[in-house]
Amino acid sequence: MTATTPDAATTVRLLLEAFLTGDVETVMSYVDDDIEWNPAENHPFLTQPMRGRQQYMNGLATVADVLDGFRLDIQRVHACGDVAVSEVYYRGTVKNTGRSFDVQAAILWDVRDGKVVFIREYMDTWAANNAYQPAGE
Repeated sequence: MTATTPDAATTVRLLLEAFLTGDVETVMSYVDDDIEWNPAENHPFLTQPMRGRQQYMNGLATVADVLDGFRLDIQRVHACGDVAVSEVYYRGTVKNTGRSFDVQAAILWDVRDGKVVFIREYMDTWAANNAYQPAGE
């Protein structure tokens, strides 16, 4: 980290805030070319790790394809050195079922030189998967 490179917590917060406003260019400015994103185990629709900027963008597009009114509420961002952890809530409606999606999550971020190089997501996949079940099941 240099005097002009933000620390891990700032990098993550700026990336998340840009995501919230739909500023894809700024989001991608904080993403390393060889980023690795590991969704939560048993995630209802992001089922494979993603590697590289294009797969990362495809994963973000999948979120928009599957959920209506998706939003991410940032609770806190913590950091120690080059590692940050964000506490968030994912909220939206599953398009195929019309059921609400309101899930607490934690995301581990590895940041190098102001760019996210690694993401591992942890979330309540039981609640998430429940929203993908048609009503009455």
